[in-house]
Amino acid sequence: MPGPTIRDVANLAGVSVATVSRVISGSAPVSPATRKRVEEAMAQLGWRPNMAARSLVHGRTGLYGVIVPDVANPFFGELATGMTREAARLGIQIVMLHTDFSEEQDLAALDLCREHRLDAVIYTSGTLGDAHRDAFRKLGRPVVLAATFDPDGEWPGILVDSEIGARMGARHLLSLGHRKIALLGGPETDQVAAGPRWRGWRAELAEAGCLPPAEWQLEVRWKQQHGYQAAISLLRQPEAPTAILCCSDMIALGVLAAAADLGISVPHELSVVGFDGQAIAGFWRPPLTTIGQPIGLIGREALHLATRLVAGEEPPTTRWLTPELIVRGSTATPRR
Repeated sequence: MPGPTIRDVANLAGVSVATVSRVISGSAPVSPATRKRVEEAMAQLGWRPNMAARSLVHGRTGLYGVIVPDVANPFFGELATGMTREAARLGIQIVMLHTDFSEEQDLAALDLCREHRLDAVIYTSGTLGDAHRDAFRKLGRPVVLAATFDPDGEWPGILVDSEIGARMGARHLLSLGHRKIALLGGPETDQVAAGPRWRGWRAELAEAGCLPPAEWQLEVRWKQQHGYQAAISLLRQPEAPTAILCCSDMIALGVLAAAADLGISVPHELSVVGFDGQAIAGFWRPPLTTIGQPIGLIGREALHLATRLVAGEEPPTTRWLTPELIVRGSTATPRR
């Protein structure tokens, strides 16, 4: 029995075959409501366009590049999963490029996307440098930023407001009665995540009159082992903090491991707050209080934005999402 055809998609969506073709090819703008009906019809019928034919006719490959800095970090895994699931629904193929937080590898990945004429690039690797901007311009293809942004506003992005989220975390600890709070954050030069989180923490704590001393404000890298090492140093001090605000869930999980190794009870002797809302954080023991980002939504929205740009729609400005405080078992009223 023959499979569904483009005409079947058109009939189910209540549009013409030409409209379905425009949705697929991006040859002309289509209203969001019509695009949604066509995409839902394609998904319901399990129909996908012929990528090779589309490439020959429209000069498009149906391939989108996604540049990811750390495939071992669950944050980027969840982000990529949000994109790939939506891409499968839309008949788009994702080419994942891992760059290990290296500008050199970022640029090599962008060159690869240009050489293979991918339809669009979704960049998730953090702060942009001038070399990135030059490479984006040379692509000649739409670029969307996911979980990052361009301060100059040249490329649109989808991300959470980190400064607001950092204030939420600090305010939560203050509301519990903590006043001896340490900070573990990424490089302050990072304009996307670490820098705004440092600003949010300091502003909230300064307003409460309990800004921590410099030796309790430590810059660390984004992995668990760096959170672990910094926490060991902090918690071995004669005057130790009663709470630690962390720039990511991975750093926070390292802190929880350090506390366990030192025999420090969380949350009774130490409260810990992460940032990201990764799924793994909820299965730790104790489960981690964190500032949640809608990671999967960021990925899906970035992909949808890329498809609209490929279709020739006008690029929107950066979209800022609101984080949420997720209170779990790693925070409590301080004993001392």
